[in-house]
Amino acid sequence: MNTPYVAPRAATQPDRFRPSEGTDAPGQLRPTPSKLLACFRAHTGEILSRDDLAALIWDRRLHPLSRCIDQLVAIVRKKLSPDERVLTVKSVGYLHERLAGQPLEEA
Repeated sequence: MNTPYVAPRAATQPDRFRPSEGTDAPGQLRPTPSKLLACFRAHTGEILSRDDLAALIWDRRLHPLSRCIDQLVAIVRKKLSPDERVLTVKSVGYLHERLAGQPLEEA
């Protein structure tokens, strides 16, 4: 006797994985991207490798193929103020720059 396939519960409830309301407000970051942004702002003008950032954020090393830091950088780039940017330094890491000479306000 063949039993019909029943989809897993998560597949039948797609709303379960949507972020809660108000988490994507302009300028608002979740805790981990906030830590990353604070690290960038504390080390403006310095190139930080993925390992450096993982140590500063989580106090541990990541798997060499992990893309966690890259995903967090993408989130932070969307929330940066117009007078700052994060550049990718190929095969090295990331560089935070301030475009205007004025200090940034802390969020």
